[in-house]
Parts: sequence; structure tokens; C-alpha cells
Amino acid sequence: MSPETTSVIFFTGAALMICAFSALMISEIVKQRCYWKLVRVFYKEHREEWLQEGKPDHVLLEGSMTGGRSRGSALLLSKWLYSPPAWIATSEDLGRIHRRMCRWDRVSKRITIVLILVVLLGLNALVFAFGRMKKDEQSVAPSQSVAPSLNSGSTVRGSEG
Repeated sequence: MSPETTSVIFFTGAALMICAFSALMISEIVKQRCYWKLVRVFYKEHREEWLQEGKPDHVLLEGSMTGGRSRGSALLLSKWLYSPPAWIATSEDLGRIHRRMCRWDRVSKRITIVLILVVLLGLNALVFAFGRMKKDEQSVAPSQSVAPSLNSGSTVRGSEG
């Protein structure tokens, strides 16, 4: 296998991994934005339930509606993905946001599987390509070491003369 072919395989694999990783990040960002929209509604409009739930996102402050990723946040997200609370069904907009969050969660999981497969296939291709290059180098090296001994002619000349 020529070095050009190896380079093509390497850069194609790298490009696929970059594309899959970018798609994964985009899907995670969209899913998190949907989640935070629901958390804001939960915090603002359903404060009693939010308090009963144990203030699931302690990062939320009354003055600012920004939040970070916390353990409570991850637990609440996974809980809402599989069994949404009743207050989400009260509004068509909230239901749409929830469905969008669930859809992007499924997309994210599929992209993760594809990314793992691309990485594994890319690693296999690289191992194969470098193995072929090593084999090609080894097949060239012995012929070069044999050629000088035949060309030296010391034994052949010694027997003639």
C-alpha cells in the first residue's frame, strides 16, 4: 500500500470522526437547551413541585436563570426523558419541547454508536495500513542487503584469479 493511500485512509477517517463528533456535540447542545427550557418553566411556574422534588437544580438562583451540569440535573434529565411530569402535558409548547428533547436524545445516542464504530474502523484501517507499510519496508530491506554482497564480487573474483 502506498503512502498516498495510507494518507487518504487516515484523513478520511479523521474527517469522519470530526464530523461525527461535531454532530454529537450539536445534538447534545440542542437536547440541553430543551432541558433547560423545561427546568425554567418548572422553577418559575411549578415552584411547589420544584421544592417537593428537592430543588433538583441547586445551580438555579432566583435572580439568574442560568444553570450548569450537576448530578441532580443529569438525574432529572434522565427521569424526564422516560416519564415526563404531568405539568408538561398541560401545555402544547411544553409537550413540543419535551418531544424535541427526547428526539435529540435518541439522535445523540445513535451518533455516539456511529462515532464508536467510526473510531474502531479507523483504528483498524490505520493498523492495517501501517502493517502493510511495515511489511513493504521489510520486503525492500532484505533485497537491498543481498544486492551488495552479490555485487561485491570478492568471492567470485578470488576464485577466478
